[in-house]
Amino acid sequence: MNKTPRKKTLAVAIHSPSAHNTQPRVFKILDEETLEVFYDPSRLLPIEDSIWRFLTATMWMLVESIHIASNEYGYLCEVDYPNTLMLYQAVKNPIPKYFCTIKRSFQGKRIENRFSSDDILWRSTSRLEFDWEPVGNDIISDIVSFVSTSSFRVYFSDNKETISSILHLNADTIFEDLRIKETRDEIWWRSRYSNGEAKESGDGLRAKCMNISGLLMKLFFRHNWLFNLKATFPFSKSLIMKKSWWVGTVCRIISDFQRPDEWFQSWRDTMKLWLLCHQHGVYMHPFGSIITNENTNKQLRKLIDIHDHDPENLWLVVRLWKSKKPEKSYRIPLDQKILWE
Repeated sequence: MNKTPRKKTLAVAIHSPSAHNTQPRVFKILDEETLEVFYDPSRLLPIEDSIWRFLTATMWMLVESIHIASNEYGYLCEVDYPNTLMLYQAVKNPIPKYFCTIKRSFQGKRIENRFSSDDILWRSTSRLEFDWEPVGNDIISDIVSFVSTSSFRVYFSDNKETISSILHLNADTIFEDLRIKETRDEIWWRSRYSNGEAKESGDGLRAKCMNISGLLMKLFFRHNWLFNLKATFPFSKSLIMKKSWWVGTVCRIISDFQRPDEWFQSWRDTMKLWLLCHQHGVYMHPFGSIITNENTNKQLRKLIDIHDHDPENLWLVVRLWKSKKPEKSYRIPLDQKILWE
């Protein structure tokens, strides 16, 4: 493909994270200055992501990545998006649905930005065992000073008892969610059990990235009852815990997300946090289940002293620190993501 600055920008931006690596984003390039962004309804997760939080995260982190990559070519970006919360539709017919329009204006020279295309390309999620040492105060100070605002606040904890409780709660919630057949089936079709399968499709949850064997992953989804027997559950849970036990720091994010502009800004700030961690050589692994599961979310709020009467919105909980270099997920080629140009 002949890559104009716009295509080079998109070739970088598609490496931004997406829930379960579903990659629902598609594009219409109207000209070098105007881009329309759509989502593919057939790639949504209507059961696991019933309020479309994952989709919104995916799309706005993509927008921030386009902004960062565009700066390198001297472009500023303006985003036009609906003023009301969009109603996403997950249907089998993959007719793209409009998400937003990004208009770029050329400034004549490269625009300074702390982040670069390389940060986006090399950012990754680690599910390997983390270093047990807490995040250094210098890193925490940089993160807090750079991304924290009145509407996006990050808090860190290296309390071993708190971290242990969060990790146990996360493991229990994973098993609770996946006892539901419909949820398992939805993830089953988004999972890739061998490297060849993942490379061919270019998407999905790759077993190697999940730090688990493809066979064990298949068993877990297709014969889940085996892992929930009274005799096997402690061993099953220990496998999950082993993947995330050695972690010295947990970060919680409090943010506003009642209005579209708040969703927009909060997920863009989350992308900045992810890239900032990458610059410090730190991996970030979000815990999704303890946020999206309503009952578990209540337990989590009590655990970290956010009471029911508090107005604070618990946006995300992540584990941080160093691990060995993880495997990277594949991406669907850009030419398959461009609807029209």
